[in-house]
Amino acid sequence: MDFSKLMQEANKMQRQMQQAQKELEETLFEVESSGGAIKISIYGNYHVEKIDIDEDLVKDADKEMLEDMLLVAMNDALETVTEEANKIGYETAMRWTKGEHAFIVATHVDKAHIHNHIIYNSTTLSCDRK
Repeated sequence: MDFSKLMQEANKMQRQMQQAQKELEETLFEVESSGGAIKISIYGNYHVEKIDIDEDLVKDADKEMLEDMLLVAMNDALETVTEEANKIGYETAMRWTKGEHAFIVATHVDKAHIHNHIIYNSTTLSCDRK
């Protein structure tokens, strides 16, 4: 593959990743916790849209227990978004390498936006070509 073709492929992949990131940020995830007593609606950019708490839980729970349950629910919601972002990166890498190269997907959540870095080995898994 010549360098020009390689750069075209890299640019195409970058556009696909940017589109996937935009779609993730606009996706609304509905996450249930505590047996469905707490429901969190969260976008892929970590914007929490809504928290719904079952009325019976509010009546029966003490403040400390409710705080603990909300903490668990929020962590579940954040983990759901992070796992989806990683899955998108993995699927993109599989499409780009056609499953013929080893790769690593690192999902970063420590910036203003969630994103992936994909590192791949230029040698095929069968070690017969680059």
